[in-house]
Amino acid sequence: MTETPDGSLPEEEPVTDGTPLGRYAPDPLGAPLHRVHLLSLPLPLLLSGREHHDGVMREFRLLALSKEFARSDAPTRLVQLVSILGHQYAATRERRDEEIDAALRRGEESIDQTFSAPATAAVAVRALMELLDEADEYCEQARLLSLPRPLLLREFSNWYLGQVVGQIEGGQPRPWDGPLRL
Repeated sequence: MTETPDGSLPEEEPVTDGTPLGRYAPDPLGAPLHRVHLLSLPLPLLLSGREHHDGVMREFRLLALSKEFARSDAPTRLVQLVSILGHQYAATRERRDEEIDAALRRGEESIDQTFSAPATAAVAVRALMELLDEADEYCEQARLLSLPRPLLLREFSNWYLGQVVGQIEGGQPRPWDGPLRL
């Protein structure tokens, strides 16, 4: 695979336009978007979660690019997981970093954040939640170099992604009520 001029790898599929959710199938033209409100989003915990997630995704990306790994005696499901997470979810995607960076500069530890997402995001987010749980299992079994997510990051991830799914499906926003940092 050829690198782009900035040294990154080219993306294999288009990224969604400005949501923090990664990739999912596009909705039919004119399908409504759903507003997702993340209330009391804990910024220190969000940053810790992103750091861990990005590290695991880098490992999956490297494994996905390795011809030796694909031919190894790794369990079939791990090879599939590496392919899915290493190719589909590991590419850099646009995040609402400006808003978060501004809040951090102001010394805020939590913010309310709102974005729009299509209905198809709910299915993709559910699948992503399962994949992340599987990745944690492989980390716990020491089949990867990365450590599994700490319990608090799992709880935060389940809240964050659960809010996306729940609100797309008509649920009401529920604020984060746990610790702000690891």
